[in-house]
Amino acid sequence: MTRDKAVPELPEIARYTKYYEQDGMLRAYANRAMFLAILFGIVAFASLGFAIYVRVQPPTVIRVDKDGNAAAVGGLRRARTSALEMTLAAQAASGAITTVDTGTRDAGSSSCHAYLADAAGTRYRDVELGSDGGVADTRVVNAAPEAQQLLDWLRAIGVAL
Repeated sequence: MTRDKAVPELPEIARYTKYYEQDGMLRAYANRAMFLAILFGIVAFASLGFAIYVRVQPPTVIRVDKDGNAAAVGGLRRARTSALEMTLAAQAASGAITTVDTGTRDAGSSSCHAYLADAAGTRYRDVELGSDGGVADTRVVNAAPEAQQLLDWLRAIGVAL
């Protein structure tokens, strides 16, 4: 005598478990994709806004003559500096510049410069003030005491180390 065991019928949700798991994963991936789409949309609009902002700015045109001297067309923009700093920078231009090898390699360079406009206001002259104390391949020293005063002032306002 054989007994037929009746197999209990599973609830409908249990029969389709694997499909619900797949559907759940699909929903999880859809949520992740929607989040990334919104995030990259925000990045795209921010980039577009920055590109428009940069494009609206007036161009800076620099003319370079045959000797390699650069001059800004339309005049130079004057920075807000006091007469004292300009006088110190002009006096620091007469100092002797010495460069000392520190023995460090591949540390880059770290130095402070002042830029003086010529009388016509069309060109800048570079005045090297010296190294700001950071680690560098070479150490630059300007012998003029005015250069040291300017370096101290730059340290005081947090520009140099």
